[in-house]
Amino acid sequence: MASLSMGGEKLRGFVNLGVYGGYWLNSRREGLDFNAFSTMTYSFSEKVDFDSDRDQRWDCGLVGGAGLEYRFATHWAAQMEARYYYSTTSAQKQYMKVKDYRYNHTLAIQAGVYYLF
Repeated sequence: MASLSMGGEKLRGFVNLGVYGGYWLNSRREGLDFNAFSTMTYSFSEKVDFDSDRDQRWDCGLVGGAGLEYRFATHWAAQMEARYYYSTTSAQKQYMKVKDYRYNHTLAIQAGVYYLF
């Protein structure tokens, strides 16, 4: 990723832009669902099995982000960033006559504290 930083010694803003790549190792899904006919809510937690005919294991795309860094001591800093991952690879293989492209788009908010050497 390329990064551009601006600001002072203690408080700095930055933007990042680049590419990413990923590989599907395993998957789970969890959540709540509502049945309108019975007006019941139920929770689920299950493994999602990989189907080699349907699912694409490789993912790649563009990533961009913006954030702030605050140096609160000589060797310590805190950082907060929002990143957007834009997939350019369909998560589903085209195995049927009707093309059904599905792309992952993810917004991530991350924060951390780190030590500067």
